Amino acid sequence: MSSIRAELRPRRRWGAYADLDNIKGDLILERNGLRDVLQLESLWGRPIESVMWYPKWRVGSPERAFPRAAADLVRSYGAIPHLVWEACLPHEEPTASSISLAAVARGEHDDFLRAFGAQAAEWGGVFFLRFFHEFNGGWYSWGAPRNGFDAALYIEAWIRVVSLLREAGAANAQIVWSPNVVNGLPESDGRNAIERYWPGENYVDWIGMDGYNFFPYFDGPQPLLSFEDIFRLTYERCVALSGRTRLMVAEFGCGEYDASGHRLPNKAAWIADMFETLERGYERIEWLFWFHVNKEREWRVDSSPAALAAFRRGLERRALSATP
Repeated sequence: MSSIRAELRPRRRWGAYADLDNIKGDLILERNGLRDVLQLESLWGRPIESVMWYPKWRVGSPERAFPRAAADLVRSYGAIPHLVWEACLPHEEPTASSISLAAVARGEHDDFLRAFGAQAAEWGGVFFLRFFHEFNGGWYSWGAPRNGFDAALYIEAWIRVVSLLREAGAANAQIVWSPNVVNGLPESDGRNAIERYWPGENYVDWIGMDGYNFFPYFDGPQPLLSFEDIFRLTYERCVALSGRTRLMVAEFGCGEYDASGHRLPNKAAWIADMFETLERGYERIEWLFWFHVNKEREWRVDSSPAALAAFRRGLERRALSATP
């Protein structure tokens, strides 16, 4: 990489979702405190710079709209909270939420959103707020395929949420718009193209990308995909959307696998290749968030001694080469 390109590249920072119990995404910090974060810190050999979790909308309890106790824990640790704000009630799964995009767009949840914004403003610290994420997939209730591919409705609901939070004073909320990687998702008729759902630079602080290597199997056989395979096309399209909005990899991971004879024969090789790929490009990416959980696959970085060693070597190499 040329010295000019190196100077333009931001210092990359690392966050994670850490869950040893698979999976208490909403209340994990209230239940486990910093246990899982500290365990991951010991594995990485360095502090986690941003802690991610999955709070839900407490529409029926507006006095607890903002998860202050969890945010306080993360701040006490010295990290930035990353709220993946799932638009469903606490007893619901985001795959079957009673909170619809149409209801949000109509203003039915305005009081809750104002309460969240006011409480976030009172808390005062900077945090990432990622909501309506992976909208180009069909697995969440807010996903485009489950809402008639109505891009106008998605954008209307998005703008309403952001506007209400800002009106309530929550300038400390860093708004993250986060599609799933386009690799493997149907876009043949154009209705699911991520560009249709872009709310515009005025309503987004960060563009995120979510993507995983599911090889060899998840709901059917899956191809072996490198970091480049997963993210390159989505990265280029996100860069084209905005020249100034900052970028992150908002969720990613690789499961353990054995693919003897392949260029990337196992997870350790995949991780080493991922760090090398990041060194060669992706200049706009400033944050990366590893999904440290045994869920659909064994995503945790210590799924094998070799995988953990590769991850630690990559972090150490990056720390040594980071520009101030």
